Amino acid sequence: GGPFLPGGYGVSTFRENVVYLHILNWTGEKLTFPTLPGRIVRSAALASGQAVKLKVSESNFELSVPETQRDEIDTIVNLEFDRSVAGLAGVPVPQ
Repeated sequence: GGPFLPGGYGVSTFRENVVYLHILNWTGEKLTFPTLPGRIVRSAALASGQAVKLKVSESNFELSVPETQRDEIDTIVNLEFDRSVAGLAGVPVPQ
């Protein structure tokens, strides 16, 4: 798992430079995650293939997926970074 620790939002997994956010619980219109090293070069809701809305700052990024693109059980968002995220496991997500 990882790089983000499991939390109220759900869990994350990764493979090389792609992070998969398994969002099991939407607590509002957007979710906030701490920024990882590297730049997000592509983001999409896996089921629809549609881009997700991202707002990136120095310390975090916010993402939102329209309700029509959310899965009732597990909305999977993939974030492709410009470098590998291996070795970053255990990043806490603010609740």
